[in-house]
Amino acid sequence: MNPTLSAFLAASTIALTTGNAFAEYTGPSSTPRINDVATIIESPVDDSQVELTGYLTNKIDDETYTFSDGKDSIQVEIESRDMPQVQINEKTKVKILGEVESGAFETTEIEVEKITVI
Repeated sequence: MNPTLSAFLAASTIALTTGNAFAEYTGPSSTPRINDVATIIESPVDDSQVELTGYLTNKIDDETYTFSDGKDSIQVEIESRDMPQVQINEKTKVKILGEVESGAFETTEIEVEKITVI
């Protein structure tokens, strides 16, 4: 076999299979996401998955905000790269996906993995 053809086939195989390495399961889970702030506040479990709908009511610092689901509030951490490319204020309804960050000596907050304007 021609060495150039062999190299092309090897590179093609690698290129086609590496995309699958970054795929993730997005279907139903045996551990449902928490969908209200009260549950998180009452019994925070570190690394629990959350899906919350509500409003960013206050900017505390560069990446920390207060989030309200209309009943209760909690701090959320949103990295600037994860913020949507549209302006958001306290009247903009958003959905956040993330996980609970809780420990013995830290404030319980949500580390946001994705935020969507709805």
